[in-house]
Amino acid sequence: MPEILKVTLNLIILGTPLVLGLLAVRNLILVFRRDEDRGRRALLVKRAGLGIMGAFGFVVAAFAIGEPLADPGGWLGVGMVASWLVPLAGIGFLIRFKPSVAQVMLIVLTAAAVSLAVWGIFDENLRDLEDRNGPFTLIPLLVVAIAAAGLGYYRPTPAAMMLMACALVPPAASVFSPVEAGPGTELYAIVGLPMLVTAVLYLVSDRISGGVLGSRISRSTHLGRPMSA
Repeated sequence: MPEILKVTLNLIILGTPLVLGLLAVRNLILVFRRDEDRGRRALLVKRAGLGIMGAFGFVVAAFAIGEPLADPGGWLGVGMVASWLVPLAGIGFLIRFKPSVAQVMLIVLTAAAVSLAVWGIFDENLRDLEDRNGPFTLIPLLVVAIAAAGLGYYRPTPAAMMLMACALVPPAASVFSPVEAGPGTELYAIVGLPMLVTAVLYLVSDRISGGVLGSRISRSTHLGRPMSA
């Protein structure tokens, strides 16, 4: 990956959620001063976390779609995009209509994605492959984190745990890796920041509501009635 492109990518990935995060904190402070309803406060905090991760996911998706379609391009590029976009859409469907099933699936996928990332950090051969082709072990981690953020609207605490695992384990593993740092190592710390912020907001939301809000949203989903704010 060219150095200028990598720097630009890092700035966009880091800057977008940071700006949105600051705006979200500002709006949260204003609303908390005016509204004493715990349910509305909790929902607002949860939506702030979802919005930050949603914006981050949009930026990541734009690059993850654009890069393969440009190089290698053609049907191979389309296949590379479909390899993560189709599963993400499927998980999104489960999150909306079967959040309990999606939660179990995402726990397994989070463990697999984090394990792959750690493997890529410690394995020299895999690291060399990433040096030539880009940090492809990062893509599954990002897909799982984006899906976990969506699950957080219905199950905030389990989703927060998954996001924290995605955000903290790979950077921590890179500290102890004897292999020379590759292109994905620094990205793990950068992309982990919005994951961590979203996880904290989900935990705060669940604490404010006493765990009731997520259950109400899940029940309304199973009954086919979207919950109003």
